[in-house]
Amino acid sequence: MSVKFILRNVDSGEEHKLGKFSMLIGRSPSCEITTAKGHPSREHARIVQSKDGVFVEDLHSTNGTYVNNR
Repeated sequence: MSVKFILRNVDSGEEHKLGKFSMLIGRSPSCEITTAKGHPSREHARIVQSKDGVFVEDLHSTNGTYVNNR
C-alpha cells in the first residue's frame, strides 16, 4: 500500500507515515507508533485505513483516545 496519509503530532511536529492498512499506537515496543506522552495504554488505539478514509479505534484504553482534542 502506498503512503496516502501522515499522522502528525501538532505539539512536536513528529510525523508517522501510515503505510499499513492497520497500525497500533501505544507505549508497547510492539506497536508501530510508540509514545509515552499523555499516559497511553500499552496498546492504546488502532488506526485503520479504508477506501472511505482513516479511522481511529480506541482499544478500551483507560484515558480514552482523542483526535484534534476531541
